[in-house]
Amino acid sequence: MEGLVSVIIPCYNGEKFISETLSSVFQQTYSHYEVILVDDGSTDNSATIVKKWFFGKPFCKYIYKNNKGVSSARNKGLHEAKGEYILFLDADDILEATFLSSRVEFLSSNPAYGICGTDILTIDYKSLIMTATKRMQAPDDNMLNQTLLYQQPYESVPSNLLIRRQILIDHSIFFEERLSSTADKYFLCCLAKFTECKNIKGGRLLYRILEGSMSHSITSKLLSDNIKYFSLLKKNNIIPGKIY
Repeated sequence: MEGLVSVIIPCYNGEKFISETLSSVFQQTYSHYEVILVDDGSTDNSATIVKKWFFGKPFCKYIYKNNKGVSSARNKGLHEAKGEYILFLDADDILEATFLSSRVEFLSSNPAYGICGTDILTIDYKSLIMTATKRMQAPDDNMLNQTLLYQQPYESVPSNLLIRRQILIDHSIFFEERLSSTADKYFLCCLAKFTECKNIKGGRLLYRILEGSMSHSITSKLLSDNIKYFSLLKKNNIIPGKIY
């Protein structure tokens, strides 16, 4: 297992959790990775914290850009990435120590798959595991249907997924910057045209759930975003006729 992993971290005002996130990256049992943190116009102390973590680490890169949203930050990171594999890690999530090694081992041994992930553990504001939440896992052998139809327990959480970079490059797949809460789902639907995802055993993602997040509140903004999402799916012929 020698493939370089590019860990792309979009960060906007992430001072509360970014140290935990970076610590979990630097404690990985798999050491062949680079870290690209894209600061999306933070106004808090994120930059100072990140630069302290990155000091003396030539494999880490800090990029500041004006605020244009998480999709724009991820796309910027992807343009800078050099790895064979890509991880889009949110700035408040945490990786178990074997997160990268288990995923690289699977993809390096299974060329038919372009994406893999594991079951997900949810954590709260204090980084405590939330035992009462629903089961969550990566898509598994039918990513398009599972994503389109919101099938449980399959979740479109980029932080959980290791992706072959060449697939993204070959098919010019990036995050759709016109979308917000549905951008992750649309990204996976686009990928599903060219590859498949497998849910494996291995180091898990600790996915932070905070009260008041956009996905937990039905608003006009959320509804408008879903309309854009379905319009793009239809326009680009991504929805199979049998489930249209």
